[in-house]
This record gives sequence, structure tokens and C-alpha cells, in this order.
Amino acid sequence: MYAYDSRKVAKGDVFLCLPGGDAYKEEALKRGAREILIVSRKEMAQLANQFYEFPSNKLKVIGVTGTNGKSSVCHFVTQALKALGENVFIQGTLSHNLTTPESLDTFSNMHQHLMMGGTYFVMEVSSHGIAQQRIAEINFDVKCLTNISQDHLDFHKTMEAYRQVKYDFMDELACQKIFPHDFQHVELEFDSLDVPDFEILNKKAALAILLACGFDYKKSVEVLTSLAPPNGRFEVISSHAPFSVVVDYAHSPNGVEVVLNAARKQVQKRGGSVLVCYGCGGDRDRKKRPMMAELVSKLADYSIITMDNPRTEEPEQIVKDMVTGIDSKHHYEVILDRKKAIETLCLKAKDNDLVLVIGKGHESYQIIGETSFPFSDSEILKAVLTELGY
Repeated sequence: MYAYDSRKVAKGDVFLCLPGGDAYKEEALKRGAREILIVSRKEMAQLANQFYEFPSNKLKVIGVTGTNGKSSVCHFVTQALKALGENVFIQGTLSHNLTTPESLDTFSNMHQHLMMGGTYFVMEVSSHGIAQQRIAEINFDVKCLTNISQDHLDFHKTMEAYRQVKYDFMDELACQKIFPHDFQHVELEFDSLDVPDFEILNKKAALAILLACGFDYKKSVEVLTSLAPPNGRFEVISSHAPFSVVVDYAHSPNGVEVVLNAARKQVQKRGGSVLVCYGCGGDRDRKKRPMMAELVSKLADYSIITMDNPRTEEPEQIVKDMVTGIDSKHHYEVILDRKKAIETLCLKAKDNDLVLVIGKGHESYQIIGETSFPFSDSEILKAVLTELGY
């Protein structure tokens, strides 16, 4: 067997030492590695692909990339494929800690899925994963680009570089490719008027993928229109409160704008205000912080700035970066304790308002320093609403 993580080396394994991994050679040997190979990520992908007998050639592999919507599109495609009788594996933010794992893990997942009679493999493809060769050697059948807007400039440095990485992924000739202009005008109607525009767009992308895979249009539409969104994606928290409560993963300027527009559209139908609890992640793109805050200040009626995942940054510094973008007319306050911030926002909500907690979505942890603490926005909200008698 191969292993690139020295902590997971078993006796007799070959340790694949990736760039920057020299410090882990000794631990790998102590754990019983019989050999150490110094490899690039591209070379690791080649070894893994051969070791697992080229599994992507035996599956229908669907890759979805884009700034926003990857998880939702993959979720809708996966659920639809299952309803259409396929055996599907999904790999991404909702099922794994890393959006796009290392190639050795991906090929292992593909191999295991094949052993279980798998037919389809649906995966999110992050810009980091593309740039770091984590998807090298994978034979994709369908690739989809959802959209491109600012994010991850802490890694890519410029929008041009970020955009090019996405285009590099879509440039392959030997597969079907779906771009935004290919699915935006796909016909897809819903019985309910409350379906957010971005959910409709994500389902249109999923429909385009299903059609590219050869599935019947009518059956695909029937399945997709009945599917609920994944956890943490405009997730409505059920309660008897006179106001609505929604959790969303929005953590980029475009994501924030899209979600707030959807929230604004809903409250306009019934009157009421949009109240937002949000923060920005630490050790990540600082340039997007004031942009996100500006959008919240323009599209929400009231907001509370709190901690997201500050990681090793001082939360106060993150807030300082954010407030430079806030419109002077906007009413807001800063409560760093996220649980207290959520409680405070719910207490301020009035009839017909919409409480929107964004940034962490499905996550069940909060990273402070280098430690992950149990924390779920949806569970906190359910507890708060219960305490309030709703």
C-alpha cells in the first residue's frame, strides 16, 4: 500500500513524500514504512491510478467546479442519479473534510465504490485541488463550471490566476463540458414560488449534467423538482416562530449577495426585515472581508458581526477589516461569541422578519486557534428557538 500521511503509515507501506514533507520521513520509517519515494503530486496520482487499476475509466465521473454552488449541484445530481436507479458516490464539502482530497484518497474511494457495484462518481473540484494536481489522472466524463467570482485570493493572489485555474480544468477535450451559458436557459419549472433563484440555477446545472449523461429530460425534471437542498444551503429551520430562520454557507461576496437577495425577495412578499449574523474566516482572503460587509450593510436591515472560523487570526482584526466596508447608514453591532450573537439576533426578530445566519452552513465545528470545537449553527438555532418557546 501507499501512504502520503506519515501518521497513517502501516508496516510494509511505501511512504510517498510530497513536496515539503521531508520532516515526516523519520516518523514514516518508525511506523514501518519499507520504502520512501520522493514524488510530486502528479507522480502520486500516476502511482495511485495504476495501483487501483484505473478506476475512473470504469465509472461515470462527474466533476463540478465554481466559486459557489458546487456542493448543491453535486447534491442534486447525486440524489437524482439515485432516484434514477444508479449507484452513486459523492465526494466533496458535505461528505469530506477537504473539498477535493489528495489523488490517492480519491482513487481509493473510486476503487471501493467499484467493488460495491458503483456506477457513478460525483465530485466537487476546488481551485486548490486543480492547482495542486489533486485531480491529475482522473478520467472525467462530464465537467461543469457553475460560476466564477472572487474567492481564495489568499492562495491564487489574483482573480486572473484564479479564473485561469478554473478554465484549465474545463479545457480538456475528451469529455462533455457544461458552462453557465449552457444551463442558465434550460427549462425547469417549480410549483412553489418560494424556491430561491440560486437553487433553481443549481438545479438547472444538475439537469444539464443529467442530460449530458443521457438521461431522459422528463424523468430528470420530475426527480429534480422534488429534491430538497442539502443541509446548510438556505436551510430553513422549522419552528413555530412568527419569523423565518435560515442557515446558509455563503462565505464569498457573490455567495452573500445571492443569498441576501433571496432573503430580501422572501420578506418583501410579506413585509418584515432581514436580520443577518455573519463573520469572515481567519487565515483566508482578507480582501473579501470589506466586500462581504458592504453587501450585508446594503442588503440587510440589521446585522451582527461575529466569529466565523478565526483560526490563528485575532477575531478583532478580522472585524476591523470587515467594518471598513460597511455603509454608514447601516445598523449593526459586534458580538464575537457566535452563540450569543445568534441568540441576540433571534431576540431582536419581529413578526415576518427573516433571521439569516451565514458563513458556516453545514459545518459542525468552529476553529479557534488550531483547535476545532463542536459548533453547529442549525443546532444552536433550534435550541434558542426552543428556549424562546417556539
